[in-house]
Amino acid sequence: LNAAAYYFAGKGEKVSLRLLNRLDMNTSGIVVMPKSAVVHSRLDEMVRSGKVKKYYEAVIEGIIVPEKGIIDKPIGKDETDPIKRRVKSDGRSAVTVYETLRKAKNHSLVCLELITGRTHQIRVHLSFLGHPIVGDTLYGKESSLIGRQALHASDMELVHPVRGSMLRLHSALPDDIRMLVSRLELE
Repeated sequence: LNAAAYYFAGKGEKVSLRLLNRLDMNTSGIVVMPKSAVVHSRLDEMVRSGKVKKYYEAVIEGIIVPEKGIIDKPIGKDETDPIKRRVKSDGRSAVTVYETLRKAKNHSLVCLELITGRTHQIRVHLSFLGHPIVGDTLYGKESSLIGRQALHASDMELVHPVRGSMLRLHSALPDDIRMLVSRLELE
């Protein structure tokens, strides 16, 4: 927020920035920052009503079977670690749709759509299935192939809160994840 505020101040724009969405530390990709309280309120309502679609790409350990499906497992706080979350029967509803895009012997590139937005949802769900994200030190293990979790917020679809037109935002995979995909020879 500070960097964006500095940018707009340099352009002479007075804005009241707020975050519409957040990303876990060491996750790359799209973050939306409405420039007014009115626009933020409209967008926030769209998020709450499920009208904003969010897609991620991740490189994971192993190959998920079946290659596409829905993970519908509730998530709650982990009693042993205040930072971690885990699948819990008494947790809050959490739904992730996934599809394998590319695969190799021991790794896959998957596309994930968040239906709900729980803390660490993708990371928890994939780890629960036995396919943690490469480099995820909280829910998997450190990797010598990448210095962070290989998770990227790649696409977002929403209706423009003022004009009413459909917005499709895209952020290409960053260099470190593209290099990882190449190294692992995912096809």
